[in-house]
Amino acid sequence: MISFILKSEPFSWKAHEGLRLAAASGITNDTNVIFTGDGIYAITKWHPEALGIASFEKMLEQMGMLNVTFYAESSCIESRGLKTFDFVIEPKIISSEEVKDIISRSKAVLLW
Repeated sequence: MISFILKSEPFSWKAHEGLRLAAASGITNDTNVIFTGDGIYAITKWHPEALGIASFEKMLEQMGMLNVTFYAESSCIESRGLKTFDFVIEPKIISSEEVKDIISRSKAVLLW
């Protein structure tokens, strides 16, 4: 199992590259993508096209058909005042302790 932790804001190149590599990983591996910190905004309905940035929505939808599981850290959702209807996908909402458990069980962890 490979885990990608996306903590960078969606405007950064890190968010784009992290998701691109997670999609590639999901073709042949069980892959987790954990949205935490400002990375949580990558799965919201934030309309990046208005800023000339490519949307993640289609990529996230396609990744859902691969061996990719999406997680969102509950404390990051709550501290930003987000609700599940703000998301373009339905991640599994997990606690910080559950994030630690996923990380400890992963063969590789990539932080973006």
